Amino acid sequence: MLKVKKEQFTADISENVIREKMPEVLKLLLIDRTTLTLKRNIIGATQNYIECGKKKYAETAQITPDLITGDIGELNSF
Repeated sequence: MLKVKKEQFTADISENVIREKMPEVLKLLLIDRTTLTLKRNIIGATQNYIECGKKKYAETAQITPDLITGDIGELNSF
């Protein structure tokens, strides 16, 4: 009997890899498409990262590439 090994796949993609290889794609992914102007990024809407910077990571702050990459990019996802 032939045994087929199931491969494990994950949907988790490192923001650091995207920023390094496709920086424009990361910028596009962060655009808030609920507004008509497309001039704002999505917001974090959580206080989970407030210890990383009260103003930058406030629940009403826009998510920018620099806030989710680098050392912070190694933490659990936003």
